[in-house]
Amino acid sequence: MPGGHPPKYQPLSAYLAAQPGDAVTLSFTAIAAILGAPLPQTAMKTAFWVNRRSAWGMPGQARAWAAAGWRVGTVLLSLASPTVTFIRAGVDSTPSPAGRPRPTPPASARQRRRPGTPIAEG
Repeated sequence: MPGGHPPKYQPLSAYLAAQPGDAVTLSFTAIAAILGAPLPQTAMKTAFWVNRRSAWGMPGQARAWAAAGWRVGTVLLSLASPTVTFIRAGVDSTPSPAGRPRPTPPASARQRRRPGTPIAEG
């Protein structure tokens, strides 16, 4: 840690690590309160919330939720108060009938698809 200061998104990582359950939805206002600073303007763009590594590495905010064992499931930017739903890593974000995320089935249980066949939209 340069200068002895924790990374900007460390408080979010700590918050998520302490959460029970498989999903947590936070408003941007709540995330700013957790961070102790406002989110940057780029948070209003979907690209800010990607879970993947790019050619230049994983952004600091994505490293924070990944380090805590979470990923972004849904981002709703069109609301008066935008929200992001974090899903525990390894959990399918498709809601179950009870409205809770489903555990991701093991690879052996997933349906296999032949190359070139269309993916069914559900």
